[in-house]
Amino acid sequence: MVLSRTQAVGNEIELESAVGFYNNEPIRNYGSDSVFAKIGRSVGRLDVLTDKGNFPCTAFIISKKYILTNYHCSFGMLDNERIGASRIDGVQFVAGYTKTGIDEGTNRYTVIPTPIEFNAALDYAVLEVLGNPSEQYGELKLASLVPNDSAPFWIIGHPKGEGQRISREKCRASSPAVNKTKLLHTCDTLPGNSGSPVIDAGLQVVVALHHAGISNDDEKLNQAILMSKILENSTVLAAYKASEEAPKSRQSKPDTAAISDREALLSEAQKTLSKEKAISAKAQREVVLLTQQVTALRTQLQNLQGLLDDAMAKDIAEEVQIMNLGSQLNSALARVAAEERKRRRLEEAERKRLEREALELQGRTEQLSYQAKDLEKYRSEFFGRLRDVLGQQEGVRIAGDRFVFSSEVLFPPGGADLSPEGQQEVAKVAEILKTVAGLIPEEINWVIRVDGHTDDTKVVSGSRFADNWHLSQARALSVVRYFANTLDIPPNRLAANGFGEYQPVNTENTPEARAQNRRIELKLTEK
Repeated sequence: MVLSRTQAVGNEIELESAVGFYNNEPIRNYGSDSVFAKIGRSVGRLDVLTDKGNFPCTAFIISKKYILTNYHCSFGMLDNERIGASRIDGVQFVAGYTKTGIDEGTNRYTVIPTPIEFNAALDYAVLEVLGNPSEQYGELKLASLVPNDSAPFWIIGHPKGEGQRISREKCRASSPAVNKTKLLHTCDTLPGNSGSPVIDAGLQVVVALHHAGISNDDEKLNQAILMSKILENSTVLAAYKASEEAPKSRQSKPDTAAISDREALLSEAQKTLSKEKAISAKAQREVVLLTQQVTALRTQLQNLQGLLDDAMAKDIAEEVQIMNLGSQLNSALARVAAEERKRRRLEEAERKRLEREALELQGRTEQLSYQAKDLEKYRSEFFGRLRDVLGQQEGVRIAGDRFVFSSEVLFPPGGADLSPEGQQEVAKVAEILKTVAGLIPEEINWVIRVDGHTDDTKVVSGSRFADNWHLSQARALSVVRYFANTLDIPPNRLAANGFGEYQPVNTENTPEARAQNRRIELKLTEK
């Protein structure tokens, strides 16, 4: 999603594109402990459902309840003549979406469409999220610094609504870097990157909000809104500004963008190495202190031994003095031996502590594995009982780990309100669920996921549903609400999803295939 020509200032704005070869790679190419993956956890896909369809952008978490994106990715979408939308039906923030087409491991948060704060000229909007995504995914800090020419960046987002990607190679500020309120850069982006954070590769803070593409006679560039300009005009974002210890401008240009990336990767490697060291920092300091003391004592021994040798060579008559020196030598040797024993005891204690921690970690890992196996057992129990009660009924079938109802069993054609017969079927499921739920241990965090699907037949004109996606969501919510409000299933054990016609089980163009695709799926799974 980018600004249309009619929204931009001047006529130089165009759709975003790659600058040279396309250097935008999946974030999952890097390990989960990498600095890129850790920063990317706070970035998610923003789905804006309008009466003209769904439009994906990017947004990122800045606090417990706020996310930041472009104004043209929120209310400004209604001003876009190219889209032609007249209303926004819903907005969702999808976190943890790293692999295109795979929803496993993601979380969806409802977003209030009306911005808490926005500025159309600076193209930013602060939106409120229901829930607290920062608790699981963290948040990004905003910085007022103005980047120098050729400063290296990272841009993390969801181009074309795909799984999370990062633009890193050849991603830097242009020369000049700044034009009025805009930051010009050569990072590769595509539609859907709008609202992505522009991250300073060295300081790892957000310095701009990605905005759109621009072209001139010499080269193609992309542009972002300087975070310093946004912070100057915002009363909401001041609380989420990065520490003032960060410099307001970069004082020197890096040699290459790759240097900062290599430094970041080296930093991650050093952190991992430090965790694997066998001796804690405190024990290491004590060992260093003991080593210094032993070295000093050995120096004293060498000096005493030299004095003793000189005394023996000069005058045997100085026997008393030699005896005193021998006594000092013995005392020093005793102290050295005692310090050595103390050092060995410390090392042995630290080794045992690390072994205990390793055993505890192994135990926790095995416990989590047992819990996963336990949920599979209760899932089999649940579906086994459902099969006994409903398995021979027309319009009901089992597909893998899901129990599937034909939509006609639960709903009237084109409707989203449970029919009396549908309520009876859902009540049967709830009765079995209550029995099985009482057997599941409290430490297993389970949930019944209700997924709504439709066929590819278009919604009748004048219907209260905008499209099949809207209809499938309404049907899934109808089942969930009946579970919670009428059948007393705890709401925190329920989840509703709508997929419209986009995940068919039969792609043939026949009435039978469409009947198979109109369905409600139930799945017992972990949150």
